[in-house]
Amino acid sequence: TALQTKNIVEVIHLDQSFCALVNDGSVECWPSSRFTSNPFTAGTNCVYSGNEFVNGTDCITKLFKGYNSILGLKSDGTVVGQLTKTGQTSRGVETIPTGLSDVVDIVTNDGAAVALKSDGSIVVWGEYSDGSNWLSIPDPAVPSGKKVVSIEKTPVAFAFLLDDKTVITLGRDYYGGCDEDRGETATESKSTCKPAGLNTVESLISNDHSFLA
Repeated sequence: TALQTKNIVEVIHLDQSFCALVNDGSVECWPSSRFTSNPFTAGTNCVYSGNEFVNGTDCITKLFKGYNSILGLKSDGTVVGQLTKTGQTSRGVETIPTGLSDVVDIVTNDGAAVALKSDGSIVVWGEYSDGSNWLSIPDPAVPSGKKVVSIEKTPVAFAFLLDDKTVITLGRDYYGGCDEDRGETATESKSTCKPAGLNTVESLISNDHSFLA
């Protein structure tokens, strides 16, 4: 196939398909029956060197698997998204928040995505499986003057390590977050549910249901 003659930067697996990032900043996905069209257009004059894209416009530089969707981080810090097949159930991960820019990394779980921006702030979007919107839940409020330095995930929660070595969380309590599995209110923050004394944290790791600092 044509893909066999191209230089592949990375390959990600989706639920029933694969997508490859090519060194010209384009994306190729297969089998084609899973996509109504190629999910992203190729960039212009994209040059890949030394394990990074060093030139070009609108180049896809990294791929991320979302819930029934694929996200692409572009060289200008913006994000594009698309369903892996038209008509699939969507949790809105492929619908990028308006004005999202200056993104340096993305972390996804079973129903949401978090964009880490160059200034250390975060933007969260997507839905819980019960339909409530991640954006309506106030917990991931980064304290004024603090920056997120790393993000860990479980299937339905996120944990954020800040530059002052403290931790904030977002998501279901059964998966390491602070929100009750059912019946949480949009105005209720449970950021105090974490163990006391988390103020000298160097790193975070996670499994399917919990976080370890």
